[in-house]
Amino acid sequence: MAHADSPARIAGRGTTTRRLNMAEQKKARAAAAPEKETAKAAAEVKVDKLVVRSLSAGFRRAGRAWPAEEVTVAASELTAEQIEQLLAEPMLVVLPVAAE
Repeated sequence: MAHADSPARIAGRGTTTRRLNMAEQKKARAAAAPEKETAKAAAEVKVDKLVVRSLSAGFRRAGRAWPAEEVTVAASELTAEQIEQLLAEPMLVVLPVAAE
């Protein structure tokens, strides 16, 4: 029988925690999937701004770290390739704002 603080029990705790985090990430990706279907259509529309929020604070994509809070970025600050990366990334919630 393993002692309560044995390396085997401690390692097991870390593995369980990691599995939970991966499961949460899968759920987040599944929830974001319908939005990603419209990503191409949004990219074809003239976008003035993007409102971006990360599902994991500090997640990096397109040369930036994205917080868990919403951030508004002018589309002119990003290249077309960066905008496509953001729209396709399942760890980010991206809302394109069309020019009026």
